[in-house]
Amino acid sequence: MNFLSWPCGALALLAATASAARGVTDQQAIVRAWEASSPVRWEGERENALGCIEGTDRCSAQLDDIEIRNDDAGLTYRGRRLKAVPVSSAGETKPLPALDATHTTIARTTAGAVTAYCLDFTHEGGLGNVGRFQYWNASILVLREGRRVRAYRFDGYETGCDGWLGDGRGRFLLPVIERVDAGEPVRRRLSWYGCSMRGCERWIDERVVEWNAEGRLLRTRAGHPPYRNDAEP
Repeated sequence: MNFLSWPCGALALLAATASAARGVTDQQAIVRAWEASSPVRWEGERENALGCIEGTDRCSAQLDDIEIRNDDAGLTYRGRRLKAVPVSSAGETKPLPALDATHTTIARTTAGAVTAYCLDFTHEGGLGNVGRFQYWNASILVLREGRRVRAYRFDGYETGCDGWLGDGRGRFLLPVIERVDAGEPVRRRLSWYGCSMRGCERWIDERVVEWNAEGRLLRTRAGHPPYRNDAEP
């Protein structure tokens, strides 16, 4: 089974210029996508403070043609600004918090004709200081195939480069714990995002997301496919 055989009726395709992908509840689609995937082996991973030019306010970090800067240029590819489309449900509420690029992880992998880059960020102001986005971080996936480049942004709890799975042919899968809405009490869910050069799909997982007994860590009820925050069965 591969990503290209996912049933079209279960997909909510995200165009490169769209906003958050609408999700569908289809546990079998999640299982099929997961079975077609394995953990991504990132190469050239760099975790560093931005290098700064002495006597200027410009700081940046770069891997190949991907650069992140702490000025208005933000994320660029070959010197041109690259907009990261907000894909996860957090993008349904605007504005999203600014990305804190002072410390970022940048890594790459190759999958067939596609080169993928992953960038991890915290939110500006630090954990616990960004209102309803507290404890969240952001991950950006940049995909390049020939002259085409796409960038997708994911905001959620404990998300990041180490959570990505892939099929080795340019399709990637990321589980993200998200806040469902801005209401009280807070409701959260686990979503799985499948992304390629064509866009991203979102499947909503049926398992329950809750705080552990100490109220400090988010845990998911044991389910299939397994998720790293699953409680013991």
